Amino acid sequence: MGTTQSRGESEWKGPFSDEEYDRLVVVYQEITSGKSNAATQQALQERLTLPLHDDLPSEWREGLGRLGASFFELCLHSRELAGSSDTSTQLKLNDFVQGVAQCIRASSQAIYRSLFHLFVVDKKSAYLNEDEVHQLLLACLLMTNAQIADEEPRELVRMIKKLAESALPTTTGDSTRQLSMDEFLRWSSAQLPLMFSAFTTWISKCFLDSLARAAYNPPVLTHKSDILSKTQFGALSLIYTPLQKRMDRLYTNAKDGLSFNRLCYHILGYGGPTLIVIRDTDGDVFGMYCDTEWRETTKFYGGNGCFLFRVEPYINVYRVSASDANENYMYLNTKGFALPKGIGMGGTLNGFRLFLNEDFDDNCYSAAKCLSFEPGRLTKKDQFAMDAIEVWGCGGDESLQRQGQVRKDTAEMLDKMRKVDKAAFVGNDFDRSMFLGKTFGHGTDQARIADDEH
Repeated sequence: MGTTQSRGESEWKGPFSDEEYDRLVVVYQEITSGKSNAATQQALQERLTLPLHDDLPSEWREGLGRLGASFFELCLHSRELAGSSDTSTQLKLNDFVQGVAQCIRASSQAIYRSLFHLFVVDKKSAYLNEDEVHQLLLACLLMTNAQIADEEPRELVRMIKKLAESALPTTTGDSTRQLSMDEFLRWSSAQLPLMFSAFTTWISKCFLDSLARAAYNPPVLTHKSDILSKTQFGALSLIYTPLQKRMDRLYTNAKDGLSFNRLCYHILGYGGPTLIVIRDTDGDVFGMYCDTEWRETTKFYGGNGCFLFRVEPYINVYRVSASDANENYMYLNTKGFALPKGIGMGGTLNGFRLFLNEDFDDNCYSAAKCLSFEPGRLTKKDQFAMDAIEVWGCGGDESLQRQGQVRKDTAEMLDKMRKVDKAAFVGNDFDRSMFLGKTFGHGTDQARIADDEH
């Protein structure tokens, strides 16, 4: 088939550098080296292959097996978008370059449209059917971490079904469930706004090889989670960029004990954002992303990057309320007395959206709505008891080093305070005689006492 367009004939480099464009020309020549459109589509399929597992539904696997043909059609469609009157069914260089650009160098909305078109079998349809929604979500989750197809195939299926349930509009009777382009754009922007970045990164790697720019990085966990699967972490990473990096486990009740004091010890001083994940005794899994470092105070704090989320039995994300009715996002009080003692998010001091009390007992509670975050349930019951809780640090080495320095400074300060108290105590003849008797001896023995403290 060969290159059907010379480099001199109105080449379209678009948003690509010379080096990137030259690489795309090489790839184009490779995929069009056959003698038919079918051969070109097969060559595209080989580049766009995602790992699949036999435990995945066959209709989902079949959909991903059509990606080569779908991308071929997308490239021809980009010709129409560019206003070309060319009706040829042969893939030309400009078609290919424009098709790649629509997937990796366009606006997020345009990229989502390209993703949508890749999975619509009937190109004249304005809707994805339920199977096509499953196929799209499967592809995107595999783009975050290809290993989950082999490591967690059943968990992957469960997550896809939950995401699809969240995305597809409810219907009455026997109506077929379908997802329109506008509905897909609204849902993805609200629930998984960074899903497009996983798609662009994957397409870049498929066609630009070593020149690919990574718009998405999968989360790397320092420890295995006892609550969330890799698939669930992958889905959460499509919500917010700080979840697309190394995540340090700061606290887990399995190792550190189910204790409010221990939790506070492990999060205070950490100089970055944190992800708190909770499983209650009813099996609900939910949590909070906190964009500001934790500190003890009697007031709320935090920024509009905070959000609440639910993973089991449904998946939902509740962001900061658009009304800006209040900025009550994060709360931590270890001293109690007149104010609630515990850790909370949203709501008011009289009623939080989510609150973990100091006893971590069944008096922990969540509410369905507040003025701080979007409405929606976190737990089946208003009150719950915790079964497990983990805290993950998302701030990297700098945040860990800051926590280490805070702990060191605190230890040194406490040590100085103890020495000052002891020295004052030993220097008082009445207290020494009254409370210690002959323990320290008399007179010049005071110097020995001070030496013994070191």
